[in-house]
Amino acid sequence: MSVPSSAADNFDRVVTAINGPVSSFAWGWPTVGLISITGVLLMVGLRFMPILRLPYGVRMMLAPSDQQAEGDISSFQALMTSLAATVGTGNIAGVAGAIAIGGPGAVFWMWLIAFFGIATKYAEAVLAVHYREVDDLGHHVGGPMYYISKGLGPRWVWLGGVFALFGMLAGFGIGNGVQCFEVSSALLGLGVPREVTAVVLGVLVFAVIIGGVRRISKAASAIVPFMAIAYVLACLIILLANIGSVGDAFASIFSNAFTGQAAATGTLTALVILVSGIAGGGLSGSELSIAAFNEALAGSGWIVTFGLLVFAFTTVLGWSFYGERCTEYLFGVKAILPFRGVWVAVVVIGSLVGDRGVVWGVADTLNGLMAIPNLIALLLLSGTVVELTRRYRFPDASESSN
Repeated sequence: MSVPSSAADNFDRVVTAINGPVSSFAWGWPTVGLISITGVLLMVGLRFMPILRLPYGVRMMLAPSDQQAEGDISSFQALMTSLAATVGTGNIAGVAGAIAIGGPGAVFWMWLIAFFGIATKYAEAVLAVHYREVDDLGHHVGGPMYYISKGLGPRWVWLGGVFALFGMLAGFGIGNGVQCFEVSSALLGLGVPREVTAVVLGVLVFAVIIGGVRRISKAASAIVPFMAIAYVLACLIILLANIGSVGDAFASIFSNAFTGQAAATGTLTALVILVSGIAGGGLSGSELSIAAFNEALAGSGWIVTFGLLVFAFTTVLGWSFYGERCTEYLFGVKAILPFRGVWVAVVVIGSLVGDRGVVWGVADTLNGLMAIPNLIALLLLSGTVVELTRRYRFPDASESSN
C-alpha cells in the first residue's frame, strides 16, 4: 500500500529541515579546507609517489597470490571490491548533478580533488593494512576506525567510534539508498515500476552479501572490469562522433572553473553531457545523463541505464562490506547478520523513494560527517604514512638506521 502523498511530503520537509543545518556544518569551508590540505600535504610529503609508482602498483595487483590465507582475498579482488564501492551512480548521476548545479566549471574541481585525493586514498590503504586486526571469526579487519584508535592511542578511541558510526550510516545512504533510487528512477522511465525494481534488487543483493567478503569480491571481480571498460569505450565512441564539440567542452570547463557556483559543487560522463549541449536544461541526475547520451548519439541512452544497473549493484555490494566492518567495530561479530538483513531492507526502501533531493541530501551530509574524523586522523598520522612508505621502498636504509 502506498504512502499518501501529503504524508510523504511532510516527511520530506521534516528531513530537509533537519538535514539543512547539519549539511552546512558537514560540508562547510573547514571541511573543504581539511580535504584540500590533507591531500596536498600527503602528496607533497610522499613526493608524488602515489602517481609516479602507479605502474608498480598495477604489477603488484596483477601478481598471483601463492599464499592466500583462509578468508582472505587476492590483491586484484581487493581492488575490484574497492572499485565496486567507488564506481557507482555518482559517476553518472552525481557528475550530472554537479554540472546541473555548478556548471561546466565543476568538472575542473573534480579533477583537482581527484588528483590529490590519490595520496589520501593511498594513506588510508597503508594505515588500514598496518593497523589491521583479526576478529573473532578469524577474518582480517581494518579501516579508519582501527587506525584511529590504534594509531592515535587510547585517548582517540572515541573518534574511531564516531567514524564507525557515521561510516555505517553513510553506507545506508550513498552506498545503498542513493544507488537503488537512481536505478529505480532510470527504470521507471522505461516503464518498470519501482516496486519491481525494489524486489529484484533486494533478492540479488541478498544472494551475494549473505556469502560475505569472498562472494562479494568474486562478484565484483567478474562485473567491475567488464562494465568499466565497456562504459569508457561507449563514452569514447560518443566523443569521437562529436569530436568537433570536444574542444568547446574543455574550453567551457576552464572558463567556468573559477565561478563561485562551480567551486561549490567521471570526466567522461561530464564531457558527454557538455558536448550534447543540453546541460542546464532543467534535468539532473541520471535523467540528465540519459538525455545527454541520446542527444549526442541517437539511441545510446540505454548505455547509461545499463551502466546504472551494474554500477549501482556493485556499489551496494562493496559498501555492504564497508558498512559491515563499521558495524562489527561498534557492536561485535554478533551484529553482522542483523546488519545484512537491514541492508537488504534499505535496498527495497531506497528503490521506492521518490525525491532525489532528500536522498542525495542526507547521503551527502553523512559522507561529510564520516570524512571529518578520518581526515583529522590522516593529518595526525601523515608522518607515519611517510615513514612506512620509506621503510617499504628502502628496507636496507631502514635496517641500517636502527
